[in-house]
Amino acid sequence: MSRQSSIRILCLHRNAHDWALIRQTLEQEAGGFELIEADDRGVFLRYLNEQVFDVVVADFNLLGFEGLDVLRAVKTTQPNVPVIVVTETGSEEMIVQSLQEGPEGDLITTVRHIADLPLTIRQIVKAKAQSDRLREM
Repeated sequence: MSRQSSIRILCLHRNAHDWALIRQTLEQEAGGFELIEADDRGVFLRYLNEQVFDVVVADFNLLGFEGLDVLRAVKTTQPNVPVIVVTETGSEEMIVQSLQEGPEGDLITTVRHIADLPLTIRQIVKAKAQSDRLREM
């Protein structure tokens, strides 16, 4: 996690309704999350190149920039940042390919699991911090 007390989350979405659900769910958690929104590829890549994030939450299906493309972009720019890809369907093929490409800590989740997102984010960020400490030893 970054030195700040809040978890910095870069959110990439195509659907304003899904983004509102994600934002509402995270804001109900009495702080602890700093949300930075990107609604297209260009803005997302600019933020990724200019700022540091603790986790990325991305919609799986964006026009011309799908979940696996997001995963690759994050791993190229900020390789240690976990990625949570939110999908409405979560096909087995997509999940297998994502797990083959991404290191542990990356996750595919469905829209119906949005309520669990705050806990999921905290667990992933905590696990990453523990892993980072072990690598430093």
